[in-house]
Formats: sequence, structure tokens, C-alpha cells
Amino acid sequence: MSTELDLDAAKAAYARWPDKGPERDGWRLTVFTEQPVASVGEDVVVLHAAEATTGHDVYVMGPKPVRGESVDGQPTTPPATQYELAPLDYDGKVLKGPAADLNFEPTRYTFDEPDIHVVTWEIGDLRSNELRIDVRG
Repeated sequence: MSTELDLDAAKAAYARWPDKGPERDGWRLTVFTEQPVASVGEDVVVLHAAEATTGHDVYVMGPKPVRGESVDGQPTTPPATQYELAPLDYDGKVLKGPAADLNFEPTRYTFDEPDIHVVTWEIGDLRSNELRIDVRG
């Protein structure tokens, strides 16, 4: 998968993903990939879903930048602000939840050593699932 977001493919992958993030205050953040097993030096593309499980407004147009992501506990994107799920400068379609927003820019990682690497995404008190990427030599 390229870093260009194929929204239909992302929706299908999200629907199949077994380990969605925990629900909190009517929201669920999930990080997922089509390649949970990768080789050293291979690009891994991480996709993002912010799902309103209740009647929250969902700002579904984008792609929007990802903020608040970490790999192995180290930040890899700028910190999230309080406006990540309701951007102040947003001028697009808004859905009433329950609905999922998958229109975030994919992130890409390349690992130099074999290991299990863990990707997480945090926005305020919301924390995603732990995406475990098995990198093999």
C-alpha cells in the first residue's frame, strides 16, 4: 500500500481489523496496517481511524495530519491538540456518530532491526490500541 490514502481499502481493512482501540467517552482510536509482519528495511504504512461510537460530530474530510503518534514509546509526530477531532479551520462534511473517520494521512515507518515494534496514537485522554509490527531479519 502506498502512503496515498485509498479510503475504500482503508474502510475495508478497518472493518476486518480485530484489535480496535478501547472506547472512551463515545470515541475509539485505532491504528492498523495491512502488513503487521515486515522485513528489516521494508516500509510499513500505518492507517488511523477515529470512530464516534455515540452521537458525536465526526469531521470526515481530509486527509488530516496525524498528531500524537508514538513508536516504541517515542513520539514520531507532533503532539496532539485538543482540536484533532474537531478542527477549528474545518470546512467540510460532518457526520453524526456513530461513524468512523479514516481520512487521516497514513504514517510510514522503516525499521532497521528485527523486533516487535509498537505503534500507538493518543489524543487527550483517548489512547488507541497497540499496533504490534513484527519486523523480521
